[in-house]
Amino acid sequence: MASKTKDLRSATEDIERVKKLAYKQFGFREYLVNPIEMDATDPSRHCLFEVMGVTYKVEDGSISVEPAED
Repeated sequence: MASKTKDLRSATEDIERVKKLAYKQFGFREYLVNPIEMDATDPSRHCLFEVMGVTYKVEDGSISVEPAED
C-alpha cells in the first residue's frame, strides 16, 4: 500500500501569514498567536486565531472576539 504524503510547507506558510496579520494589523506578538483557520487566499478576508485562551475572528479586515464555548 502506497503511503500518501502532504507537503506541509504550504501549511507552515499559511500559519506564518496569520501570525504576521495578527502582529502587523492588531499588535499581537507572533509567538502568542495560534492560528485556527483562514481563507484559502487571504487571511485578512477571514481567519480565526487564539491568543492566550481568547479566540479572535477577522472578517474583511475587522477583528472581533469570539464567544467562549461552554
